Amino acid sequence: MRPVPLRGPAALRRALGPERLERLAELLRPTPTNATPLKVSLVTGALFGSGGLVSLIALLFPQPSVTHVGLLQLLAVVAVAAAVGLVAVGRHIPVWAHHLAVCSGSLIITVSVLAAGGGGASLAYASLYVFIAVDTFFFYSWPVATAHTTCAVGAGAGALITTGKASAGQGVMLVGVVLAVATVTGYLANAASAAEFDVLTRLPNRRGFDRLLGDAMTAAERTQSTLLVALIDLDHFRHVNERDGSGAGDRLLRAVAKAWGPLLRPGQVLARFGGDEFALLLPSCPSDRATVIVDELRRALPEGRTASAGLAEWEPGDSASILVNRADVALYEAKRSGRDRTVHQAGDRAAAEELRRALVGGELHVYFQPIVDLGGPVPCVTGAEALVRWIHPERGTVPPLEFIPFAESSGLIREIGRHVLFEACEHAAAWDRSEGRPLKVTVNVSARELDDECYAEQVHEALERSGLPADALVLEITESTLSGPGEQAQRTLEHLRGHGVRIAIDDFGTGYSSLSRLDALPIDILKIDRSFVSPIGPTTRSAPLVAAITAMASALGLAVVAEGVEDEHQALLLASLGCGEGQGYLFGRPVPPAELLAQVEPVAAERL
Repeated sequence: MRPVPLRGPAALRRALGPERLERLAELLRPTPTNATPLKVSLVTGALFGSGGLVSLIALLFPQPSVTHVGLLQLLAVVAVAAAVGLVAVGRHIPVWAHHLAVCSGSLIITVSVLAAGGGGASLAYASLYVFIAVDTFFFYSWPVATAHTTCAVGAGAGALITTGKASAGQGVMLVGVVLAVATVTGYLANAASAAEFDVLTRLPNRRGFDRLLGDAMTAAERTQSTLLVALIDLDHFRHVNERDGSGAGDRLLRAVAKAWGPLLRPGQVLARFGGDEFALLLPSCPSDRATVIVDELRRALPEGRTASAGLAEWEPGDSASILVNRADVALYEAKRSGRDRTVHQAGDRAAAEELRRALVGGELHVYFQPIVDLGGPVPCVTGAEALVRWIHPERGTVPPLEFIPFAESSGLIREIGRHVLFEACEHAAAWDRSEGRPLKVTVNVSARELDDECYAEQVHEALERSGLPADALVLEITESTLSGPGEQAQRTLEHLRGHGVRIAIDDFGTGYSSLSRLDALPIDILKIDRSFVSPIGPTTRSAPLVAAITAMASALGLAVVAEGVEDEHQALLLASLGCGEGQGYLFGRPVPPAELLAQVEPVAAERL
C-alpha cells in the first residue's frame, strides 16, 4: 500500500528536514497490510466507545468509594463523543492525529483512575489500559506500540500510587496483565501481517492484495465509485536471473518497488503479485487517469528496463477473480502486441453475465470427437478430443467461434477450461473402466490458462479426482501460442510433461514456428491442420507438405495426428505418408460422451 504521508506542522518539517521526517513517518504510520486510515479509526473509535459506555453503565450502580462521580461521567461522555468523531471522519484524519487519539485515550483513563479515589474502583479503570495495548500493538510497529503502552502503564502506576490506596502487588498485577495482552496482540498481528506481506519488497503479497481488493470492491459498490486494477509485468525478467543471478533479480524487484511507491497517492495500493508481476489497485480513479498513472510507473523503471501492463475497470457484479482475470487478459494482450505498453481491457457486462450463467446453469456441454489409429490393420479408436458446446435454451447451439474469443478476452476462459478439463478426465477414466483398454483424451488449453501459475495444480487435481493416468491426458495448444510462450507457460508445460502429461500442437503449419525452438519445446504430438488435408482428392497420389511434416515429426520423435479427415482416400494416403492417427467426420462428429464409442464402431466395421 502507498504510505500515507505524515501531515504535521510546517515547523516540524523545517526542523527535521525531508529525510528525517520521512523516516519518522515510516515509523509512525500503521503497518501496511494490517491498517488503513478508516480501519484504524473504526477500531480506535470502537475502543473509545466501549470504554466510555462501560464506565457510564458502571456509574449507574452505587459507588460509595468513588469521590468524583460527576467527573467520571463527564470523561465517559467525552470518550463516547470521541468514538463518534473517529468513526464519522476517521478516514480523513492524518496519521499523526491517530497517535494523538491514543494519547488522549491514555489521558482519559489516567484522570479516571485518579478521580475514582483509589482502591478497587481505580484498579477497575486502570484495566482499560488494555485497550491502549490492543490498539497500538495491533496497528503499529513494536517500537511505537511499546512507547505508547509504556507511557500508559507508567501513567497508570503513577496515578495508583498517587491515590495511596493501591498495593505494590496490585500495581504488578496491572502491569503484568497489560504487558501480556500487548505481547500476544503484537505477535498475532505480526503473524497475520507476515501472511499478507512480501518480505523482499515490503509490499502486500497476493493474499494481502486480494483482501484489500475485496474491501475496495465493497466500498466501490457502496459509494458507486470507480475502481481499477492493473497488472504490471517486468519484460524479460527471466533473462536478468539467468544472466546475472537471482540476487540481481531480487535487487531489481526492490528497486522497482522503491521507485514506484512515492508516485502513488494515499489509498492506491501497490502489491507484488508473484515473480516479476506487480498489481495496482486504484480506487476512485478515472479511467483515463489510471492509464496515466500506470504509464508513469513504467517510465520510472531503472534505465534499460521496460514493463507491460494490463488495466481493467470494475463493473457492478464483478467478483474479484473476474476483475483480476480481465486485467490479466489485458496484460497478455500488451505482451502479445510487443510488450512495453499498457492495454486497457473494456468490459462487456451483459455478454459476460450470459456466458457465466450458461456455465453455472449447465448450458456448456462437453462433446467428444474420436481420434482413430490409421496405421493398424483394423482401425480402432485411440482417444477423443474434448470440445465445448453451448446449448442455449432459446438460440439453440451457439457456435464456438461466437463465444470462445469472448471467453478469452473477458477472462472466463479459465473457468470454462477448468469445467472442460474435469469433465473430460472423468469421462476418459470411465471409458477406461468400461472398455478395458486405455483411451487418451485431448483437452484444448488457452495461453491464458498456461500463464496461470495454478494451472498445473489444477491438472493434477483433475487427474487425481478422476483416477485418469497422466499419460492418458493430452493438452492441446495452438502453434501461435507455442511459438513464443511466456515464462510461466513454459514452466507449466515442462512440469506437466515431466509428470507424464502429453503436449500437442494444434493446427500445425498454419502459423509461424522456428524449427530450432520446435526441437527444444516440451511437445509430443503434431496435429496437421485440416487445410493440408482437405485438398487431398480421390486422384491425389502425393501430398508433399504433409509428407514433409510427417518426416520432420518422425525425425524429432513426435507423433502425428491429421485433422479434418472426411474421406476414405484421405485416410489411406495419410497412413501411407506415416501419419499415425486421424480425426474428422469420416470417423465421427463431436457427440455427447455416451454416444462416442457407439458412433465409432460402425465406422470401423465398414472399413473391415
